[in-house]
Amino acid sequence: MLQGLTKELFDEPVSLPAQREIRDFYLKEAVASTYEAAPMFANSDPRPPTRIFFDKDLKNTSTLAWYLDPREVTATYPREGREIERQLGSDEPVMAINPKLVYMNDWKKHRSIAAHEGRHGSQPAKLLLKSVYAMTDSGFLPLGEMFIEGSVEWSMEQRNRKAPSTYMAEEHPRHTPMYTTFKNLIYDLEARQNGIVRQVYRAAQRGGPNAVVRLLNEVPGIGELTNEYAAKLNSRRNMQYARAA
Repeated sequence: MLQGLTKELFDEPVSLPAQREIRDFYLKEAVASTYEAAPMFANSDPRPPTRIFFDKDLKNTSTLAWYLDPREVTATYPREGREIERQLGSDEPVMAINPKLVYMNDWKKHRSIAAHEGRHGSQPAKLLLKSVYAMTDSGFLPLGEMFIEGSVEWSMEQRNRKAPSTYMAEEHPRHTPMYTTFKNLIYDLEARQNGIVRQVYRAAQRGGPNAVVRLLNEVPGIGELTNEYAAKLNSRRNMQYARAA
């Protein structure tokens, strides 16, 4: 990510006005989404992106976009955060999008992608939460990462927004997108303990990963739930390995 961070390079045969239109649209939608979702994550200090980059390193990948808050990185990983701030010349959040998105003519999908990434700016203590993992009978579970991405998708649907994973599922009905699995985990957690999303982000802010683990351990049926989702993810990984063999 650092290699492409400050490369506002766009080597596709499109006009500068087209680039500008996409950038302006994504920035507007992402900022609105950040502020819309902040109360859902118990965040009184949301950090919307201030700049949009085209990251050409994403072009041949399945990653459509990413969000980064240098200030948040510096608070948790000072050396890495300072290097990011040096490259960017600022500690303000940025967002990068895949150059191939310029050729996507569906503006509803554009809005969905921008809203997803913008919501990361409304999630406090993401890096602390990301370090939460679970060891289950069915293997390793990246619980924090699942919570972060899944709660973004969940929060969009709570506001009648169509999440990117829903578009992917419609386009590939025989395939369950990974973020759909993450989103379903959030629905299951909320069903077991109403308000768990806000509670987890509060715990991450106030007490870090250990506080999050203590909170999640109190959710009814959490062991059964983590085993179920670990089995799903491990089955998915095994299928990928089988295709590659």
